[in-house]
Amino acid sequence: MTGYILLQANNKKYSIESIDAWHETKMTSSNEPAPLAVSASSQYSADYPAWRAFDGSIANVGSLNNCWITANGVKVGHIQLDFGRTTTIRGFSLTPRQNSTAASGINCMPKKFNFLGSNDGINYFLISEYKNEIWSAYTEERKFVLSKPVKYRFYKFEILENNGGTYVSIGEIKFLKGVVMSELPTGSLQNFIDYGKGLLSNLDQSINIKTYVTQDEISNNDKGFRISKLDRKPLYIEMI
Repeated sequence: MTGYILLQANNKKYSIESIDAWHETKMTSSNEPAPLAVSASSQYSADYPAWRAFDGSIANVGSLNNCWITANGVKVGHIQLDFGRTTTIRGFSLTPRQNSTAASGINCMPKKFNFLGSNDGINYFLISEYKNEIWSAYTEERKFVLSKPVKYRFYKFEILENNGGTYVSIGEIKFLKGVVMSELPTGSLQNFIDYGKGLLSNLDQSINIKTYVTQDEISNNDKGFRISKLDRKPLYIEMI
């Protein structure tokens, strides 16, 4: 058997579950689900609140585009997500408002912006800055990978310039976790077949051990076979 790979560290075996794992926000209001909370410098109307950029969807809401929009005529501003606790991210992605009319879609996306982090909501630190970000299609989800993982509670996008529209609009914002791994009870042949991966890349980033894989263990003694469950409490460890 060739082409199956598991990772090993400290005599433990791990399977890569996902290279590009994203934090799930799926917000339904500015402070739900808890402990998440969203704020912004302005909004066009009650139909386009900031939390729409973190609801996990770009699908239209009835006849309305699912997005955040600043007040009409306002081409700068900020939008922020409070995770409620310090949270490690490896990057983020931005998707335009799903409107094929450039004036309402890609022209309103941030062109020049800063990405900031804070642990108290008062003192912010510059994580990265971006210039001349031009979108060519409203369907494009653009991923921005940081040079190294960062860990803050608050993440803010400070928009300094858009692409020429009459306001700023963003369809969806997602935050990249990094690599997600599962710990296996053993490095058995069957686990290589079931959980081994054929290609590993992009592992120079934060790693999240998401959970244990539980399996049955069969042993033989003078009283016959015994089946016991290799079961442990789910574990979530974040390593930088």
